[in-house]
Amino acid sequence: SLDRNLHPKVEFLHRMGYMTRGRISGRDLAASLHKRMLPRWHYAQSQGNIQPKLSALATATDAKFCAWHGFDLKHFENYKKEELQHLKFEFQSNAWVKTGQPIDDDE
Repeated sequence: SLDRNLHPKVEFLHRMGYMTRGRISGRDLAASLHKRMLPRWHYAQSQGNIQPKLSALATATDAKFCAWHGFDLKHFENYKKEELQHLKFEFQSNAWVKTGQPIDDDE
């Protein structure tokens, strides 16, 4: 749905400055916020406040994302496995505080 899928993605892209840098494609919007974008964004931040290109954040494979930024793929995969649920809950709880939107397990 728009409220549970597209709006949070657009809000994230806007807050992180991607909306003002250029065109956002349908492929970018189709990428999973919780399974792809948030883990990559937070991992890049944990590795030195790096802001990945939107294509690396949204559409690249994990291997390409890591190669483009000089990250160790295995380390990223371990990070993603450990942090995935935490990041999703944190993002949804922030939305709940702002909008009252329920926290759920759907993407």
